[in-house]
Amino acid sequence: MNSSVAKYFLIAALCLSCRKRDDVSSPTSGKLDVICDESVSSAIETQKTEFEKNYPKARISLKLSTTNYAIGSLLNHDVECIISTRELDSTETDFLIRNDIKVYSQKLALDGIAFIVNAKNPIQEVTLDQISSILTGRNIRWNSVSDATSFPSNIDEVRLVIDGRKSGNYYLLKHQVLNDESMTAAAEIIPGDSMVSSSERILNYVVSHRDAIGYVSTAWLGNNPKFTKVADQIKVLRLAATDYQKAVAPIPGYVYRGDYPLRRFIYIMHRQDHIGLAAGFTAYMTGNEGQRMFLRSNLVPAMNPVRLVPE
Repeated sequence: MNSSVAKYFLIAALCLSCRKRDDVSSPTSGKLDVICDESVSSAIETQKTEFEKNYPKARISLKLSTTNYAIGSLLNHDVECIISTRELDSTETDFLIRNDIKVYSQKLALDGIAFIVNAKNPIQEVTLDQISSILTGRNIRWNSVSDATSFPSNIDEVRLVIDGRKSGNYYLLKHQVLNDESMTAAAEIIPGDSMVSSSERILNYVVSHRDAIGYVSTAWLGNNPKFTKVADQIKVLRLAATDYQKAVAPIPGYVYRGDYPLRRFIYIMHRQDHIGLAAGFTAYMTGNEGQRMFLRSNLVPAMNPVRLVPE
């Protein structure tokens, strides 16, 4: 090999080496693709925006999807980082063990599933059993759901709207409310996409349908701008675990104490093999500022206790 050819390969090797080093992120710089459960995307978008303001060399790209899709993408190594509303199940954990894959998982916050109706609907509160009767289709009329409430003639048949059967919301309801029963086939599915969450579309659907009932993460309530625009046209139902317990609103204090029965943790999971941007984003969201932002997003910080705010 002559000297000019040898010199060419040496330069090419150095360029390739530099490119590899450039591609490796640090905790505060580089690029990171994240697939986020769309039901909690509003809170994570806020975290991303503030993180990038603090660390201008960091770029985080959020893609919205279901938790099932996010976890599948992480296991297949289509993405290095996800935001999930459930832990890995036994099958997924076994896959990691068999393939010697290391996944880092950290709790970020605790949220609840809130049931919403149109503001014109006179119902104020429900029990888990009443919710089950709606989800399964056992009760298809509002006066059958609550015979203690007087419904106007234009609020008759229950119109259930959901975000699909692969979402983190559905996973929670399946395991905590439906048990062995199936959700009614009459439920209208409003899917989201990579840019617009199904939760935002469910809010708008309930606004325009007086007989509708849907569910969203508590991250979409409170001071969320998408919610405040339509807050006077939506009613958030109080929920009780049984007929004998007090129905409470899905505010952070009640979610934290367990008085509000439908709750779950939000997790960040990643498989970066170095201390990179995924680790930096995790540290930011579990730090003081990130945890305060979760509280402002109507969620319960995973790292700090919550002071109960009266209704």
